[in-house]
Amino acid sequence: MKRIIRLLPAAAVLFMGMLSCDEKESIKEEKQSGPKIETLSADKGTFKVATLSGRVSGLDGVALDFECGIEYSTDESFSDEYSTRQKVDKKYNEDSYSITVSGIQPGKKYYYRAYYINQLLIYYGDVKTITFEWSIDVNGYEYVDLGLSVLWATHNLGAEKPEDYGDYYAWGDTTTKYQPGYAQSESPQWKLGMLDGYSWKNYRFCNKTNNSLFKYCSKSDYGLDGMTDTLTILTPADDVAHYRWGGNWRMPTQAEFKELLDSCVCEFITQNGVDGLKVISRKDSSKSIFLPAAGNRDGTGLNYVGSYGSYWSSSLYAGLPYYAWNFFFSSGDRYSGVGNRYNGRSVRPVCP
Repeated sequence: MKRIIRLLPAAAVLFMGMLSCDEKESIKEEKQSGPKIETLSADKGTFKVATLSGRVSGLDGVALDFECGIEYSTDESFSDEYSTRQKVDKKYNEDSYSITVSGIQPGKKYYYRAYYINQLLIYYGDVKTITFEWSIDVNGYEYVDLGLSVLWATHNLGAEKPEDYGDYYAWGDTTTKYQPGYAQSESPQWKLGMLDGYSWKNYRFCNKTNNSLFKYCSKSDYGLDGMTDTLTILTPADDVAHYRWGGNWRMPTQAEFKELLDSCVCEFITQNGVDGLKVISRKDSSKSIFLPAAGNRDGTGLNYVGSYGSYWSSSLYAGLPYYAWNFFFSSGDRYSGVGNRYNGRSVRPVCP
């Protein structure tokens, strides 16, 4: 821990000029007996937000007129041009404190340190660094590297931030059945010819029933006029994540959802007032994504919002080809399951 770094500029120079050599030496000794300032580890958020913390102790006998907080900068020398000092409303009997920093620049290294100001003296904790490793794809969408085989987007398709539910898509559809802006409406305005909402009647790859499939059909019993093909993963043209975001973005496969479930720590939490699943990397616990419990759409209904999440994979369930694999979670359960391809579910894009 670094002790007092400097006196506050103008007053400090005048003050030191008034002291004898003995008095100056006395001030030097007081530095070593001052409060203890510690810079604590940072907690990264998942959407340009981080919590930076510090701790101050040894305040017995110290004047109550003080200020403490965190100073952070993109410049190692903490030059005024690139530095921000954010104070906290700290009570005398509290040790640790935190600030929330938003508007983080992805890929930038940040330097931060706790500070304490008492009258003319500034105390600093050790300097720590944190790098926000979100990368911006060429198409402008953010991801988190959880140490897995793919990079996971920070928010759902149709959303603007992690807590937004986003849109609902049938498997293989690249558009919604409702008009823009009605994703979470109980009585949405439906697009022309879509008054039945999410149903086999409106499904893109069948002739109104589950045994009249004409694409992604591994069994003749379910194909239109006995039709079959060998397609078991959505092609880029039918992958709504790729269709909407372009570049290398796509929907995750069933195997990639299994990897997410097996290789990360999952906690059902409330984040900024929204219930959902926080998925935390086992390799770096500071990295995580949040999957909101957006429910699903079946027919004209919107179901189980806030209770469970249901996310499409790009993988067909070949055993019964009118099903496709999805990732399901609730407060008490999480697993890969299958569901009717016409259902409207959430989509969380990935990038290889």
